[in-house]
Amino acid sequence: MTPQQEIVARHKIIRRWFDRCDVNKLEHRAALKRAAEMLQSRQTHREQNAGKTIELNRRGFNGHDGGFGGRIATWRGDITIRMAVGAKSMLRKYARQLAQMAIDHEKMV
Repeated sequence: MTPQQEIVARHKIIRRWFDRCDVNKLEHRAALKRAAEMLQSRQTHREQNAGKTIELNRRGFNGHDGGFGGRIATWRGDITIRMAVGAKSMLRKYARQLAQMAIDHEKMV
């Protein structure tokens, strides 16, 4: 399998997970928060400190999602069901980045 095929396959798996994600389950809300944390880690330090997207580098959150994504990522404790509903909708579009990050992590381990 080529690296691109691997990303496409993982992307599909992640999108399916978002489709069946149940925000009423604490473990699913925790997974949504981890996904937001992973994406925030791709933001530059300047963006993380500002709490918004500044650079157009196709890494982390886009300009529209930077504020909310950062709040989810830095929320202390469990995110609420209402936050999870918004996070699920927002994070689904970042499935390709999440797939690439998962593949990169597996290669490091």
